[in-house]
Amino acid sequence: MINKLFLILISCFALTIFAACTSNGSPATLADSNQSLITDSATGTPIPSQVTAEPTKTPIPTETAVPTETPPPTETAVPTETATSSESTTHIIDLYSLQLTLPPDWTISELNRREEPTDWGLVLGHDCADYTIANSDTTLQIRLLPVCGMGEGANFLCPSDTVIIGSSIHPDSPIVRFLDPYSQIYGYTEAYEDLTYCADSPRISYMDSDINSYMLIEFDYTGHETNLQQLLPIADDVIGSIHSAP
Repeated sequence: MINKLFLILISCFALTIFAACTSNGSPATLADSNQSLITDSATGTPIPSQVTAEPTKTPIPTETAVPTETPPPTETAVPTETATSSESTTHIIDLYSLQLTLPPDWTISELNRREEPTDWGLVLGHDCADYTIANSDTTLQIRLLPVCGMGEGANFLCPSDTVIIGSSIHPDSPIVRFLDPYSQIYGYTEAYEDLTYCADSPRISYMDSDINSYMLIEFDYTGHETNLQQLLPIADDVIGSIHSAP
């Protein structure tokens, strides 16, 4: 009876060991599992193994571009507008029996020829026309507007910068140049010798045959201000040279 009970106990023990081995798997399987899991020794709970993070790559510093210095802008030279020769040329205005002297690279052109009005004002007995005198690049233009049926003008106080540039047919009335303080445009006219009063509109007198006549003067400059001071003396000589043709 005891032997049978002993055999039964031994058989139960053997079956218990067999069942335990079957449920836990083969040794090879446990070895493979241990490569990915770590078991908590206290609770038996598997802990996932830590994945080693790849080291971050330090970016290669980029080279900072050195800013280039911008050179200062160069100043453009202002072209000069002076006569190319000291020799001058004489021009005759046949319509008014006038002559004047111009630098060799200056020109004079007739424009706006028309019949003279005979119902009012001064009667000359021939057509009227205007004239334009210009330097080589036309930055300076002087317009001569001979009387055409117009009457005499009045006088005005000469500006303080008025200068004498020549003599007219009237001994006591020199030809002067002035700067209009309102329009900032130069003008030529006759004035009293003491430069108190100037003739208005700006005009110079001349003899048209036997008639004492006059012309209006318009001055226009579109070039660089620096060159104007070089051109003014030349323009003065041109205006001062106007006189009756022999």
